[in-house]
Amino acid sequence: MGLRPGEKLDEELLFEHEVCQRTAHPKIMCVQGKGAGTIELLAGVEKLTDLAVRMDFSGIRKETAGLVPEFVQGRRDRPSVGATVMGSMRRTR
Repeated sequence: MGLRPGEKLDEELLFEHEVCQRTAHPKIMCVQGKGAGTIELLAGVEKLTDLAVRMDFSGIRKETAGLVPEFVQGRRDRPSVGATVMGSMRRTR
């Protein structure tokens, strides 16, 4: 069959900044990452909610990148959700 477009050859289970630790079970490992703390995460979700209500897509991307170090922005050749919604509203009137 061969490799299909977008198909992965391998899977990354750990990021560079994460540390893998042994557990009592030989086949189970524990990963320690440097994620956002609970208070920081809750504040970030609150800010993301506010940005979503205001439809500030640029702000959403920036805030998400701050909370999730591995965040990679998607392709920019697609219309934004806001543009799609607004375009469909114009067609129905």
